[in-house]
Order: sequence, then structure tokens, then C-alpha cells
Amino acid sequence: MSNPSDSILYFPSIEFGSDEWVKCSLLFWDNIYRIVPGDYKPNDSKTVQEAESCDLIRNVILEQEDVTKTGNQFLQFCDSLPFIPAGLEGVDYDRIHPDKIDKRLYPSLEKIAHKFERDGWLHLSTELARGYMFYLSKTVAERRNLARATDDRDSWIISPYFVEGGNFDEFIYNRDADGFYSSLIIEDLVPANISEVPIASIIQFVDERKELKSIFRKKLYAFTEGLAECQSEEFARTLIEDYKAEIEESKRELKESIDFLKSAGLNALFTMGIPVSLTAFRAIAVLGDPFSLHSISSSVIIGAVAAYSDYSKVKKQQRANSYASYLIDMDKRLIEQKKYPNYTSIFDEFIND
Repeated sequence: MSNPSDSILYFPSIEFGSDEWVKCSLLFWDNIYRIVPGDYKPNDSKTVQEAESCDLIRNVILEQEDVTKTGNQFLQFCDSLPFIPAGLEGVDYDRIHPDKIDKRLYPSLEKIAHKFERDGWLHLSTELARGYMFYLSKTVAERRNLARATDDRDSWIISPYFVEGGNFDEFIYNRDADGFYSSLIIEDLVPANISEVPIASIIQFVDERKELKSIFRKKLYAFTEGLAECQSEEFARTLIEDYKAEIEESKRELKESIDFLKSAGLNALFTMGIPVSLTAFRAIAVLGDPFSLHSISSSVIIGAVAAYSDYSKVKKQQRANSYASYLIDMDKRLIEQKKYPNYTSIFDEFIND
């Protein structure tokens, strides 16, 4: 079994959505990487600047191989699409820096682009821009053995469409499919008052608690990797029983080590995306609906996001670090109301509008 990375690559943008997300991420990983063009100066907060000065946030300068490999994969993806999802025909647009685009892509992208500005920034539909940036982040992460993480719920939800080569159709609610892209949600993990804690305390924690963080990541990674590989109902039951107590224990130890964060109340949702076979879901949900949320342990929940068109294709292409992506969701309104985001509804809207 491969080892989980101790660092993450942030996607799909350069600047972080919030200081709180940066602090939360550093409670679980040792470094945060992000893709920054050589001529671009990020508009960072003082918190991010301080973390960067302590080498906890690192900038990735793209290499030609990153851009070339992404271009190859994205062209193949665009050529192979059986239909254009509704979400790729949106009216909102994002910009992509020219350093991030393989020049061979310009003729293809220009056909679906909104416009080029004089400085070369390309305007694409928001979802297509995210798709391209997902391919780029996937390439960069794989070449550097990094996990991928985001604070953007929509980007996290639509990203499997691109990484799985469009292996979804309009029947995303097919409950009889062989396998599903799924969300594994861990509750009660991110402390409530993270916004009140100075980044200096987080920096000290990173330095002193590397081993505890590593244990938690390894337990979670071993379980999710095993579940993603599993196509036996009985073995899935064994896997769950073997790991659920270990995950809860390593989570408890990690939480207790965060001694500067003791308040109860609001916290973020820590979510991981993985493929799960229908056979494994039968061990989790018995005869229940894969698209409902099911408890694996007291604070670990799983549910299907979308049915694959061809799950056997997933198994052939699957590589441990390529399918794992993380979302730390900071939406306090949902957490206050003890609700979970409806990932399937958002994915369905992307596919079918």
C-alpha cells in the first residue's frame, strides 16, 4: 500500500478562500502548495504571508512537463466526451493565466472561450476553467506526490467528472450501477474557534504534532484505499470493523493534542472523495439507498454522489493518489443547522441543468 502525502496541493485558484481554511488544513497536513505563475504576486492576507514565511505554504512554479501533460490529457478528454454537460455551457467566466496553458490548446479552447484579453488571459466558462485547472492540479500533484484539497465545494463536486474522463451520464442516480463516486464525511474534527487562534499557534502545532497528524492520515488513507479497492461485501464488512475504531481513536488523540482549541460548537466538515463499488455499499447500507448518508462509525458518514457509467473503467484506471481529493467545507450556516451539502444535487445540476 502506498503512503499518503504529508502535504496538499490547493486547487483550483491561487488565493485561498479564507484564513480559517488555511489554519484548518495545517491541522492535518504539514505544507500547503499552490500553483503560482512566475510573474504573479498573490493577494495574500497577513495570516497567509506569515505561514508562507515559515515555509508552511509553498508556491509551485510550473515546469514544461506539467503543462504538456495537462494539455495532452485535456485534449483527449474534450475529444472523448459523448455529450457536453449543461455545466460546461455556463454564462459565468473565470480567467486562466497563459503560463498555465499548453499553446496547443489555444485553438481548441478559443472555440469555447468567451474571449482573450490583450495580456493573454483566457476566459472560459467557470466550470470548464475549473475542469482545466483540475487536470493541471492533478498533473502537478501526481508528479510531486501530493494530495489535493480545496475550500470550493462546487470545484470539489465537479472535479470527479474530469478526473474520471467524463465517466458519468445523465443517469447519475442509477442505484443499480456497479459503483459510485462517494463522499466520506468526518464530523466533529475541526475545532470551532479556529478563526480566533493566531497563526503563530498553528505554526507551533505543525512543528510539534507531525507524528499525530501522520497517524491520523495513515489510518484514514488505509481505510479509504481499502474500501475503494474492495469488491467483496464480506471483506468490506471486515474492513469497516477493523478500521472504524482505529480512525476514531487517532481522531480523538489528534483533537486532544490541539489544546489551544477547546471550544464546542461550529466546526468545518472534513470530506474525502472516493470511488466505492455497489458490493461494498451493500456492506455499509445493507439494503439501503447508496445515495442516502450512512454512518460507518460515530462520526464517519458515507454516501454516493453520482453513479459511474462504467465502474470497470474506474478500476482499470484507478491509482491511489489520483482519486483522493479533500474538501474542508467552512459553511457555518449548514453546520449550524446540522445539515449536509447535497452533493448529488449539485453534480446533477452540472450534468443535466
